Amino acid sequence: MNVVGLSSTTNPYIQARWSAFSEENPDYNVSLIEFGRISKVYAWKPVEVKVPYTRIILSDKASQYQSIQQLLELIRALFKALEKTKPDVIVLNGYQQPATLASLFWSKIHRKPVILLSESKEMMRPENGCWKLSKGFC
Repeated sequence: MNVVGLSSTTNPYIQARWSAFSEENPDYNVSLIEFGRISKVYAWKPVEVKVPYTRIILSDKASQYQSIQQLLELIRALFKALEKTKPDVIVLNGYQQPATLASLFWSKIHRKPVILLSESKEMMRPENGCWKLSKGFC
C-alpha cells in the first residue's frame, strides 16, 4: 500500500509521527510530500535527519507562496509528485493551504481516500471559507 502524507514542511513533531508510522508498518510504502523546506509561520529549522520514509520536498524555499505564479508552480509540482508516488491513500496534517485543497481535488478525481489527522488552527484557515468546503471532502 502506498501511503502519502502532505505537510507544509517537516518539523520534529511531523518527522517523529511519520517515522513511527513507517517503522510500525514496514510493508507500506510511505512518502511525505513537503511543500517547502522552511516555514515562514514557525521558526522551525529544516529537518535534515535520515528518516525511514521517502521525503519529497517541492521547494527549497518557504512553504508559503508569494504570488499566484508560485502557487500554480507548487500545485503543478504537487500533482507530479502525487502521480509519481501513486498513493492508495492521502494523509493530510490540516487543510489550511491552497495546495492542500488542490490535493483534495486530485484525490477526488483519482478516487483516493483522504485521512485528515487534525484540523487547522483557526488562525491558519483561509479567510475565503474554502476550508469549510474542504472538510466535506475528507
